[in-house]
Amino acid sequence: MKKRIWFNRWFRTGVNIIDKIRLFDTEKEYEIFITHHEKDREFMKRADFFSTEEYMTGEKYIEFCIDFCKRNRIDIFIPKYRLDDISRNRDRFEKIDVALMISAEKDVMELVQDKARFYEDVEGCGIVDIPEYYIVKNFEDFIDSYGCVCRKNKKACYKPCVSEGGIGFKIVCEKNELKSKSTSFISFEKACSTLKSGNELEALVLMEFLEGPEYSIDCLAYGGKLLAAVPRKKTGWTRTLENNPSLIEISRGIAERYRFSYVFNVQVIYSKNVPYLLEVNPRMSGGIDVSCMSGVNFPYLALDLLVKGTAEVPEPKFGMSFHSDPGGRKKP
Repeated sequence: MKKRIWFNRWFRTGVNIIDKIRLFDTEKEYEIFITHHEKDREFMKRADFFSTEEYMTGEKYIEFCIDFCKRNRIDIFIPKYRLDDISRNRDRFEKIDVALMISAEKDVMELVQDKARFYEDVEGCGIVDIPEYYIVKNFEDFIDSYGCVCRKNKKACYKPCVSEGGIGFKIVCEKNELKSKSTSFISFEKACSTLKSGNELEALVLMEFLEGPEYSIDCLAYGGKLLAAVPRKKTGWTRTLENNPSLIEISRGIAERYRFSYVFNVQVIYSKNVPYLLEVNPRMSGGIDVSCMSGVNFPYLALDLLVKGTAEVPEPKFGMSFHSDPGGRKKP
């Protein structure tokens, strides 16, 4: 009997994850169920079953998910939306025989989602260096922290402690630097005006802005054991798969410390030849299809681990570069 997989409200690059599963599913073992907040044409084309979701949060959304699984006899749930809430309710899905592809236990999921708490936990453990950072809770915190960074002739950036992807990320610069800059840049004056509008802010992490090479490392693991890691070097719109032993060892240390399983992603950036941790994403990344060009089909192998507890993982092939245009198309 075919196993039914449900993807809920994935970002647009989720279509690439589904394509990778379809590519290796030569025996047609899986049926794909997709729900989304809009009638996305690309998701609809790839689904055996597609439906839209209303906006829900908290317990109401968990009840919707459990009911959806029961009504549609879902075997495997690969969540992206409300990942933390679903993680906290893992036992309720297990009671109805739904296997969740969630990469860590709920305490770890909550920890890595909060950048301030996660940095505090990683500091001093010997796995990877952390950028100079400060926790900002009000306007006065921002002024003090910004001054600390600038006094060392460094540029500052900030991001909400709890956010996803690049949401809320800003690089603080002088007004005369804003010309032809992307929306990620903000003037010091505009940042002050925005942050001063309320006494209590959503907590931010303010840190030194590092301008060296940036890497996204897609990782496959099981029970804390790293099975594969593919570092992707980001240079403009070009992505290069690089055999970087230092980054692979960092990924191994993170997998072991937090007992990750299935797929997770590590973001690092270099400064003076030293890699610094930006964040860890406890899910499949948006660019994972590029890492799959290494010969490691991360989504399908993660399914094998979830269903069978084992997977035949090939050695990654490195050295290839791919160009990704703004529309998301990958070109060698």
